[in-house]
Amino acid sequence: MNDLAHHHIEELLAADRLDGLDQQGPQDLERSLADHDPGCAECARLRRAYAEVAASFALSLDPVPMSAGAEDRVIAAA
Repeated sequence: MNDLAHHHIEELLAADRLDGLDQQGPQDLERSLADHDPGCAECARLRRAYAEVAASFALSLDPVPMSAGAEDRVIAAA
């Protein structure tokens, strides 16, 4: 696989770890990985790296209290 294809998979992995994929995104990611090479060491490394980055976000931010009425606004928007 060339660097451009790995770049595409890396973009999908990063977006996936940040819950940034649309409804079709997870299927696109899995198809890209399967079409490439399910045993690719570079793709496995990227998957681990982005999992670690996403997990570290939660630990790097101080909690902030929600504003008054935020829960009601979120529920209404959903």
